Amino acid sequence: MPDSWLSKAVDMAGQETVFQECPDPKDWRRTEDDLELQLPKDYKEFVSKFGSGRFGDDFYLLNPCANGRLQLSAERLHEFKQDISGFLNEMQCRLYPDRDGLLVIASTTSRIHFALDTTIIPRESSLTMIDCGLLECEGMRLNLAELVCRLYLDELDWAKELRRVIWTDPDAPFFTPFSTP
Repeated sequence: MPDSWLSKAVDMAGQETVFQECPDPKDWRRTEDDLELQLPKDYKEFVSKFGSGRFGDDFYLLNPCANGRLQLSAERLHEFKQDISGFLNEMQCRLYPDRDGLLVIASTTSRIHFALDTTIIPRESSLTMIDCGLLECEGMRLNLAELVCRLYLDELDWAKELRRVIWTDPDAPFFTPFSTP
């Protein structure tokens, strides 16, 4: 990822932002061992900077340092897969821990999830959008930092509705950090 997308995201969050639950290299080693996958460097840098929190009103990062439903771990991803298995069958979409399954790394409460393709990581970090409402699984040519920045700036014509889902309140901040219980 060009430093510019991460830098833009940090600038949009504001200098007063105090990031919470930011994973360090030890946390990433533990998580990659747990997942038995090597994760893309740009993705790890983004989550290491932002930690736990919410973009807009409804876009949450999964994070090795979070607890509960936002934790990035093999156990939590297995539970998530079980929770949405009915949708996956209709979409003919495979999720981690299935062989070559998508690895969910961000989620909304509106049943829209974002994943990395385990067949191309760590060399690429393009996202796949899994929309359980529309029963669609669609590849994107954007990494995580570029997606959140361009959504916030309203630069993606094809994603106007997605932007409205994530920033329902036009005055909602770009990012709100929090610690998970």
